[in-house]
Amino acid sequence: MKAGLIRYSLKALLSFLKVVLKVTLTILTLYFLSIVVRKEEIIEVTTSSSVLFKTQQPAFYFSLSPSWYDARLSLIAPSQLKKTGIALMRNGMSYEDWMKWQDYVTRLSNIDGQGSNESLRYIDDLNVVKQRVSELISPTNDGVKQLGAQMLQLVSKVRPLKFSDWFPEIHYWGKKNEFHQTMFNTFDGERLSVFRPALKLSAILSLFAFLFSVIGGTLIALIYMNCSGMWQKIINFKLQLFYVFPVFCLAILAVQFLTSSYYSPLLNLFPGPGAFLMLSSDSSFLSLLVNQSAYMILAAIIIAIPLSAGIALRWIGGMNSEMTNPYITTLRSKGLSERKIYKRHILRNVAIPMVIYFAMLLPALLSGLVLIENIFAIGGIGRLTLQCVMNRDLSSLLLIVGFIVIVSIVFNKIGIFFTRIVDPRLKERA
Repeated sequence: MKAGLIRYSLKALLSFLKVVLKVTLTILTLYFLSIVVRKEEIIEVTTSSSVLFKTQQPAFYFSLSPSWYDARLSLIAPSQLKKTGIALMRNGMSYEDWMKWQDYVTRLSNIDGQGSNESLRYIDDLNVVKQRVSELISPTNDGVKQLGAQMLQLVSKVRPLKFSDWFPEIHYWGKKNEFHQTMFNTFDGERLSVFRPALKLSAILSLFAFLFSVIGGTLIALIYMNCSGMWQKIINFKLQLFYVFPVFCLAILAVQFLTSSYYSPLLNLFPGPGAFLMLSSDSSFLSLLVNQSAYMILAAIIIAIPLSAGIALRWIGGMNSEMTNPYITTLRSKGLSERKIYKRHILRNVAIPMVIYFAMLLPALLSGLVLIENIFAIGGIGRLTLQCVMNRDLSSLLLIVGFIVIVSIVFNKIGIFFTRIVDPRLKERA
């Protein structure tokens, strides 16, 4: 038994490492193939006339692009400006010449005084460029003529792209890229100090909801087993109704009627949302469990209502499926009562797949707390996730999602382990 447990633990650890490796390779591949950038800050690029550009960060340490596509194009902020640059470089204009072109356009607009030549910045057809510049040279303004001659000289230098220009090149961006900053910011001390108390609160809420769901769903299934045909239909209908009923509606109704004495003093059964303060990171799990549990009972009950219905329906579905097996007829022919058939045979067989379902229920709760924690003003992972989405905090979101994935994998392995203990057939196969 001990050797089998060790062997299974090693296999589970190896499987977990394989999953982590696959996820990591997938993320790295997506970042590697991506050329998506993020706007970070505004810096001043000094030319003959000052031009403001927005710096952007590449997605990963490396990026792939055709050789004609200069990596510095990613440093251009306005989408139309970048589009024009791509079109001109596809026609053979270099990045340096294109930057000179932008400078000439800016200077020409300043000379003109009205900014009417600003539209030249967004011309991406070389023939149109030549025609437009030729029109600008016609006036007697010497400054305009000089700039126009310089612009025509740039255009005349353009060569057509060769076949080799389309071969991809690898650009190295160093540490200043989105992936590097996100990964290193994920484990920042400030983020962890916010994540830890949120995790503790969500763990307590999920624990209560898990216990209420498992106990409630199992009890309802046992009641269903001891009822007659008509009552079974009524229970089945009610379970299906509660299973699909929106949980946020239940939460809003519960907050409205069960947390105040406005409608009746008898309905003031639970503390209202936000009745406890945000907790410090040094609060232990045990102290939170003792001091803050009363504020989470109602939220846990609301979460547990549809989950209990789902568990009961799974129990009932499994029992009804087992009732169609031939061995049930044999047991009845031997004179066993329905109660003994359910207790000794049906429930044991149905309990095997329910073990894995129970194991996956707790990590599922962690990922489904966004609505409930915000309605009840509980500063857990769900509320933190919404704040990160609103603030576009990718690093904190990565930390939360990564934690949920790891917890899901761990509990899945725990469920498989206990399934093999419950089912002797799986133990023999292993």
